[in-house]
Amino acid sequence: MQILIFIIKEKEYAIEINRVDTIEKLETMTYIPKARKEIMGLISSRGHIITVMDTSKIVKQMISHEVLKKLIIITVRGEKIALAVTDIEDVVDIDEQNLEFVDDDKEVSVVKINGRVVMLLNENQLNKLY
Repeated sequence: MQILIFIIKEKEYAIEINRVDTIEKLETMTYIPKARKEIMGLISSRGHIITVMDTSKIVKQMISHEVLKKLIIITVRGEKIALAVTDIEDVVDIDEQNLEFVDDDKEVSVVKINGRVVMLLNENQLNKLY
């Protein structure tokens, strides 16, 4: 399995690479008044209007929007959404046997990579986004 490792503030997170449509810089965005706190706004990309999600709120980190500079465009239930992150680190091959669930509901999983523990955003978490 291949995963894309990304950074929010100084912490590492990951998503399966087959979930990723594109990666873009966060540039012009339209803010939505009275939107849910995890929605930063909307962008137009390649003919699509895409909702930008504040990924730091999803992983329970409180940071300023100014540090979120990259977008990971994914498709969730047929809709394109953008995960706003600080930076993109690497694409890594992992053995699925190295995945561990850290909760009883099997919604939060981590993977050990070279002595580091990286939280993997899984299908359940992604489906709750939008």
